[in-house]
Amino acid sequence: MICENRLRSMVQWALLYADDHAGWFPVAEGENPAAHESLQLLVDAFGDECDPEIFVCPASGDVPAVRGVDGKLRLAAGNVSYAWRAKPLRVTETGGGTVVIACDKTLHPQELGGAGVHVAYSGGRVKFLTADELGEGGLDGFLARHELTR
Repeated sequence: MICENRLRSMVQWALLYADDHAGWFPVAEGENPAAHESLQLLVDAFGDECDPEIFVCPASGDVPAVRGVDGKLRLAAGNVSYAWRAKPLRVTETGGGTVVIACDKTLHPQELGGAGVHVAYSGGRVKFLTADELGEGGLDGFLARHELTR
C-alpha cells in the first residue's frame, strides 16, 4: 500500500509540474533518460516540498536521497525505485489518463502478495499487475512497450 501511495504522489506532483510546463510531464533531455534524471525535474521544480521518501518503495533495496550541505536534493539511481516515462508526453495526449507513466523498476516478490508491479497511469490511478499480466517479455517487455526507463 505504501508503494502504491508513493507512486500516486509522484503522478500528482507530475501533474502539478505539467500545469507549470505547458502541459508536459517531466522527462529529462536526451535519448531515453534514466528515471532519476526525469524525476530530478520534479525535485528541482518543487524543492523542499518534495519528500525524498516518495521515490523509494519500502520493499526495494533503494534508499531515499539526502539533502546536500546546500540543502538541495539530488537523486541518483539508487534513490529511485520506479521506472519513469522516457519520451515526452503532454497531459492532453494521455487518452483520458490511461497512459502508463511509471511503475516499480523490479518485480515485487511473491511473499508480498504475488510477484508483480504497481503501475501508475497519467491520470493518477495506480494498479497492481501480476507478472503474468505484464505480457510478453515480462517486466523488461512491459517497460519497452510503455517507453519507461529505470
